[in-house]
Order: sequence, then structure tokens, then C-alpha cells
Amino acid sequence: MAYITLSEIMKMDDLETIFSKVYSAINIINFFKQFMQGAVDDPEVLQAVESNPILCRSGKMLKRHMAAALQVVFLDQKLAAAFYRQQTDTCREVLYILTWYGDKSLSILEQLLKKRIAKKNLGCRNYLEPFVLTSGLELLLLDVCQVYFYQNNVSKKDNIMVFLPRQIIEVFRKCLPKPAAYYLTPLKRKPETDFIYSGE
Repeated sequence: MAYITLSEIMKMDDLETIFSKVYSAINIINFFKQFMQGAVDDPEVLQAVESNPILCRSGKMLKRHMAAALQVVFLDQKLAAAFYRQQTDTCREVLYILTWYGDKSLSILEQLLKKRIAKKNLGCRNYLEPFVLTSGLELLLLDVCQVYFYQNNVSKKDNIMVFLPRQIIEVFRKCLPKPAAYYLTPLKRKPETDFIYSGE
């Protein structure tokens, strides 16, 4: 898969393009297979799947077909919630954090989760992708902070951001429970102040 920067992903308009351009064919196949296998155990989800011709396409499905099918899944709140439930415990934790609290560095995420979620990339592309995520976290994306990229200082997890495309965040915000601090709590009375500022 070609290396794609965060700024390039931000310019993409729809989920089908994101799945097709950002994720590898292997990941797309695994996402789709995992979802379809999980649907078999959920009668309500299976009924929704069977009623959609894009999800029940006959014959060989290429990457573009699976990208289109995943877009259908993510645009349906019930199916998107099912997709989320099918992820590993660790993946669900990370997805929730990124959905409601924004991008986090690898080091911050590992501190929050109290577990390791990435290891050093020993392959030939490690100058572009210094770390790889552990199995089950393929939906997450990594981006090198550009200031560190140019300083050749990308070997630290502090300098690697974990993120989700904006469109995927918007999907999960519709089907995941909101954090406790999401709603503002009104004050019963104004707090005491030492002074009052006047713009006059």
C-alpha cells in the first residue's frame, strides 16, 4: 500500500474512497469477512445484510466491491454498531478514546490502556512507518508528526500519532455511548469572583 499522509486522508470525501485508498486489500478483506461472519450470529444484523444487494453480491468480490460494501455498513447505524462490537477489546477501547477524545500519541494510548499496542517496524519501509500496530488494530492509522519527521526523530512513540479518518469518527459518534463529561452541567449559582472585568 502506498504511504498516504494525514493531510491527504483529510481531503477524501467519502468512506468508500477512504477504505479503497487508505487501507490495504488484505485489511479490507479481513474487515468484511469479520463483519459477515459476525452477522451470522446476530439475526437482526443478518436480516439487514440479506436485504442489501451490495452486501450480498454474488461472485468474486474485488477490493473496490468490499470498499463499497463497508461504506454501506458504516452508513447504517445498526450495522456500524455491530462492526464495533465485533472488534477486539483493545480495539474497542482505542476506538472509543479516538472517537471522543481525539488523536493520541502511541505513548499516551499505551499509558491509558496499560498495554503495548505497537512494535518497531523491522521491514524495509521503517523510515516511513517506524512502528506497526499489533494484530486486531488494523482499523487504526498511524501518522508521524511532521516536525519530528524532518528532524529524523521518529523512533519514539511520543512522536507517532494514532488517528481515525474524520468520516469514521462521525460514524462511531452516532452509535457509541457518550462519555460522562460530554453533557455540560449547569451551575446552580455563579461562583464567587475576585473582580469583574468591564470592556468599557
